[in-house]
Amino acid sequence: MKYRYFIVKLYNEIKKLHQEQFPIIHRDDSNNQLLVYRGQKIFEHDWKLLENNVGGLVCINSFLSTTLYEDIAMQFALACPEEKTVAVIFRITLDRRVSSSIFANISGQSSMGYEAEVLLSPGIVFRVDKIAYDDVFDRWIVNLIATDPDKDSLLSFMLSESETSTLGQVLYQTGEYEAAPCLGKGDYNRALHYYREAYELECVEGETKQLAEICHDMGFAYIEIGALRLGVEYLEKALDIQNTVLPANHYHLGCTYTNLGDYYRARNESGQALEYYQHALDTFQCSRQHDNNIVAQAHFRIAQLYVYMHQYDMVTRTLEQLAKAYGRMANGLGLASVYMRIVIYTYYSTANLKQCATYTEYVLTIRRQHLDADHKLIGITHYILGSLQLGAHMQCFPAHDFAALINGQKNLMRAAEILKSCPTYSIKVIENLAFVYRQLKLYDKKIVYFKQSIEHTSIDSEFLPQRYKNLASAYGELHQFKTAIRYLKEALRLYDQSSKVTADRQIIRCHAVLGTFYKYTKRYKLALKHFSTALSLWRMTAGPMDADHSIGAVYYHTADIYYKLRLPYPSSIAQYFYFWNQYRIGQMNSQRVARSSLMDSDPGHITGFLIHIELDLG
Repeated sequence: MKYRYFIVKLYNEIKKLHQEQFPIIHRDDSNNQLLVYRGQKIFEHDWKLLENNVGGLVCINSFLSTTLYEDIAMQFALACPEEKTVAVIFRITLDRRVSSSIFANISGQSSMGYEAEVLLSPGIVFRVDKIAYDDVFDRWIVNLIATDPDKDSLLSFMLSESETSTLGQVLYQTGEYEAAPCLGKGDYNRALHYYREAYELECVEGETKQLAEICHDMGFAYIEIGALRLGVEYLEKALDIQNTVLPANHYHLGCTYTNLGDYYRARNESGQALEYYQHALDTFQCSRQHDNNIVAQAHFRIAQLYVYMHQYDMVTRTLEQLAKAYGRMANGLGLASVYMRIVIYTYYSTANLKQCATYTEYVLTIRRQHLDADHKLIGITHYILGSLQLGAHMQCFPAHDFAALINGQKNLMRAAEILKSCPTYSIKVIENLAFVYRQLKLYDKKIVYFKQSIEHTSIDSEFLPQRYKNLASAYGELHQFKTAIRYLKEALRLYDQSSKVTADRQIIRCHAVLGTFYKYTKRYKLALKHFSTALSLWRMTAGPMDADHSIGAVYYHTADIYYKLRLPYPSSIAQYFYFWNQYRIGQMNSQRVARSSLMDSDPGHITGFLIHIELDLG
């Protein structure tokens, strides 16, 4: 059947929606741009075509589904790990000023509105801006920027049956391309007309496999046109018939369970969705048409639903089941990816860094079996493992786990050897080694590594002031307050230049620590000046019950200075100091103190990659 008519009709509908949703405000306004994402697996030979085209142009010759949320795209990119494929996230910059860029947000018309789908029309041409590898997630990131060549010639090219290699063909060949559901509501309405006729004829024969297939397809079509109640009604009819005429482990039963689960998830009925997803998993695992990737996808659907339900312990449990399945599948690197996901969700649900480290050891063992000893991914795994072990040592407050600390040191040293030619990670490794030596009370070595971290950091890096602050703290621990004050002033100067909101809290801490150093050198006037600044900034951004140990120190040291100088306490100091003590007493009686202590003392990279993932998932 020729779909040219429907393609043109859908193109016109998308164009109409585009004009309504994205009018050009000002020709040179940056708000005319929109960033969307697409995630998927691509076979290695197809990936090479794209990887070798950086700086070149690519054209999509069919409709392309994207999302406004990178975490949604990432679920597709990381789903079903398999060999000879690469996970890719396309970061696509669209521009409403580019006349050939026709796109529309269709989440209002979709049965899965939570995916925030943006549909791109054929004919959009992109420049491949850059391609980068994300070591943490084991994925490639491709930045595409819309450009504006001759639209008419491109549209004609798209509608022709050219065999020219384009991005659309590469995406289609991966098996992830979803053009069929996007061929227009009119196509489904017409299909339903014939389905209804077939349904009436087949009903005469009673409950048959063919009737079940018709009901399933009718249900899917009704859902696509937004008739959700009719859609689920026919899917349930299909399920009833399949349970009668098919064996309990038939592949088609699993597909129907999955579609029903998708429907209830879209309606935010998570309990019902979970029940159908579990039935689908059980069916696929026992099916004669057993497909490892289908089984893995069923596990991932359940895990993603638990993420949506914020039941992260169940996410971990589901992925552990998948890890066992991958062990039987003998897909080593895929198994390592699953364990890394378990690390992420274990941290997110319990912040149990010791358990996270155990799973990361599994990842390291598996990757060593499949990769060269000096492979970059091996080095990164050593870095992650060493960082987690350092964090686990600090988490066991007050009885620190020194075995974890020593193992963390060994893994970080190995990471430093492998990643010495990788500036991004070598700095993080160096900094964490400095914190290892701090815990071992080897302050001279700690200072050496903190200085190295500064030397390897660019002058415009957002991390530079924090590294000066770390170095100042190291000198402060050695009671070399003059040197400590010099480095802390440099950190404060760099923070003051920063436009980032996140710098506000660090500025408060810098003033607090600087005041403390001045107090220790008996320069009380300067100490009170910085304490006063810290309190003033803090009161503008928080309240008296804010859990920041730096502010607690400010209250204590300020009160101590007034006591030493035999001066009366200002009423504000007395009041806030009272509130602070009441809060800390309550906090010390809770079990949250160990975790908050860990996060307050986190140098930024102890659990850095996990915190980054936590923000993505949030």
